[in-house]
Amino acid sequence: MGERVMNDLSEDILQLEDIINSRDKEREATNAFLAEMRNGNTVRKTKSDVGKFKTWLNQQNEEREVESIPSPELDLFLARFFMTAKKGDGGEYEPDTLKSMQGSINRFLAEKGSLVNLIEDKDFKHSRDVLTSKRKYLRQQGKGNRPNQADPFTKEELDMLYQKGLLGGGKYINVCIHFFLHVMKSYNL
Repeated sequence: MGERVMNDLSEDILQLEDIINSRDKEREATNAFLAEMRNGNTVRKTKSDVGKFKTWLNQQNEEREVESIPSPELDLFLARFFMTAKKGDGGEYEPDTLKSMQGSINRFLAEKGSLVNLIEDKDFKHSRDVLTSKRKYLRQQGKGNRPNQADPFTKEELDMLYQKGLLGGGKYINVCIHFFLHVMKSYNL
């Protein structure tokens, strides 16, 4: 009787292993599909931003993997990172760049299977508050004001374009030329 029970248990275990292996293969296939469909620019940006954060952590003598740092500690590290992060040349980041770094680190953690959400979880309120304050500070310093934003055409410039027949008449090409000239002006070409 005991041998029969052991054989039944052994068969059940083998069946469970088969089910687990089958699910692992399915997960591998779906993960491969997801990896293939990821935007290359997003992948590069995430890798770059997480690399900057990891380098900063190493400078703080923190050797653990980001995904293994407990939430309370990670929140404090992120707060200090957002407060002190500098570009390679020592200059300040743009406010939106810091926000996108937060998104990159959050995406990285999700890809690693972490259940934390830096953007929504209450455990990360402190780092979000520091990030908001740092972005406000940077805007006060003139960052994030889009210095390369194109100036609109003046009335005189528009009149000249109409006189030369480049605008008007409802032609699609005229709109394209108008846009092209606007872009050229914004880049001082």
